[in-house]
Amino acid sequence: MVELHLGESLDFPWLFFNNETATVYVNLTAESALGFSAVASPSFVVLNGSAWGQIVLRLTAPSQGAGGSGTVVVHLVAVNLQTDAAAWENVTLPATLLGVPPPGDATGKLLGVWPNPLPPPLDNMWAAFGLSMLFWVAIATGLTFVVHPLAKAFVRRATAKLDDVVHILRVPVFVFTLLYGFVRSLAILGVPPDQLLYSVYRFPLIILLTWVGYRIFRDVLVDYGRRLGKRMKGGVDERLIPALEKVGAVVIAIVGLILAVQSLGYDITLVLAGFGVIGLVIAFAAQDTVSNFFAGIYIMLDRPFRVGDLVEIDEDVICTVEEIGLRTTKLYWGKNHTYIIMPNNEMANRKIINYVRPNRRFRANVKVGVSYRSDLDQVKEVMLSIARSHPWVLKDPGFEPIFRVVDFGESTIVVMIIVWVDDVDQKWHIGSDLREQIKKRFKEEGIDIAFPQRVVEIVAPGRVRVEPSQGEGDDR
Repeated sequence: MVELHLGESLDFPWLFFNNETATVYVNLTAESALGFSAVASPSFVVLNGSAWGQIVLRLTAPSQGAGGSGTVVVHLVAVNLQTDAAAWENVTLPATLLGVPPPGDATGKLLGVWPNPLPPPLDNMWAAFGLSMLFWVAIATGLTFVVHPLAKAFVRRATAKLDDVVHILRVPVFVFTLLYGFVRSLAILGVPPDQLLYSVYRFPLIILLTWVGYRIFRDVLVDYGRRLGKRMKGGVDERLIPALEKVGAVVIAIVGLILAVQSLGYDITLVLAGFGVIGLVIAFAAQDTVSNFFAGIYIMLDRPFRVGDLVEIDEDVICTVEEIGLRTTKLYWGKNHTYIIMPNNEMANRKIINYVRPNRRFRANVKVGVSYRSDLDQVKEVMLSIARSHPWVLKDPGFEPIFRVVDFGESTIVVMIIVWVDDVDQKWHIGSDLREQIKKRFKEEGIDIAFPQRVVEIVAPGRVRVEPSQGEGDDR
């Protein structure tokens, strides 16, 4: 018994079994005087010996008309493909067409809910569909030109960072509303919401969401990163942000494409596996470049040094950081007036002495050896006086010049003056200036700068006794 409302569909599965050894071709069709449309899926099956097969017959009632009773005639044809012998059989099924749509059926209704209020000749499903689409257009227009400005004004008062997000969502919300309304309104025309329709609906929706994600990434996140990079003053906004922008755009596009293709029902597992293998091969072949790239990102984010910093990368190799790239770091070695191009991976794993951290103040030490006959109080007073008179030497509390006796040598007493300067770039100048002034003042004050010497005394003919001197400091 077949009983359908107007516009309703019903599936009838037909199972077939071939109990012979020969291959059999089976075909199924149907017809009805009630106006039912019949579609077989598949239209035929080929059965080998002792094999099963299935054909699904879908009967769809007309969307308009009066009810009535009748029959549905199903025509079955079986052909033996080896002998070409054919058999026919007709199966008659009683059928009833109900003149009213089933409960909840949206066919011919305004927005799929209310009966069509339009007078003839507009009292049909196409007029209801058009009127419903006008309603969805009005909704989309209202969201775009009324709700959007209000939301933008509200968000601008709360925080300016979300203002760009609301602006980006303007067009997507309009398109999404129309797309959603179009798919919902298809039920008014009696189009069943099958899997294919929803797949076609999800595809543009995912493309739209991918575009929204990219715009938010580019106009909001990347812009915020540039502003943050300018505050960091380390070249981050000039090199790292553009690189991350390109990588992020590619990742968003690939993810969106994968989701869109999957929404159409395609299995791309093998494709992803292939890309994974290719990615591993590329990563292995370019491991040094990849390592330097991520090391460059680490240096820019962790910032152990910045452009303009004075760093020591090896013993007696003190350089100024000129440029921090994604692959290498450029250093200027002032001592030899040369550039050192260092791979970022090596820079990240090397012990670096940064002379401008925590600030650019620097402590310089100047040592000198005086004779054992020198008055240490006088030496201390002269050296502190020289340090305090230099304009670069700091005199603030906690940074005053300090005098220290370092060691007793064979010929000298080693003393040292410790001074602070405001800028580390002055370290070489301050040392030279202080040594020059110490030499002049010591000569004026009669303080001997001792140097190693030996005193030879002849104690008997043919015998020589050698004693180390105590640092007379004269110029003999």
